[in-house]
Amino acid sequence: MAYFCLTVMWGSAKAATGDTNAVRATQEHYRISPNVQGRASNLSTNKGGGEARKCTGLEQEFTSEERKFLLAAVQAFTRRVAERAANPAGELSLITMSDLPDLETKVANTDGGTVGE
Repeated sequence: MAYFCLTVMWGSAKAATGDTNAVRATQEHYRISPNVQGRASNLSTNKGGGEARKCTGLEQEFTSEERKFLLAAVQAFTRRVAERAANPAGELSLITMSDLPDLETKVANTDGGTVGE
């Protein structure tokens, strides 16, 4: 689902901006950072187990953090496409990695803190 959303956005952003670079066009038109696009693309292409988009991902299930990230990313992509359609010339804030769930697994530390914070 995430990769499908990306390809739809890439195609429409290239058409809207005239830019042949899909990631750059999507950053400009939909205001979604290249890092978010890249991470969603990489995860949805190379992982997923039984949900994998490619056979290379069949043996690697998504972690719970990756699953949460992709779900939030798809929701953000859908909302952003609707926002742009509702107001084609409107100002949009940039969707960045900080707007989406953290991908790092946090493991309890012996001193009461967590590793990865």
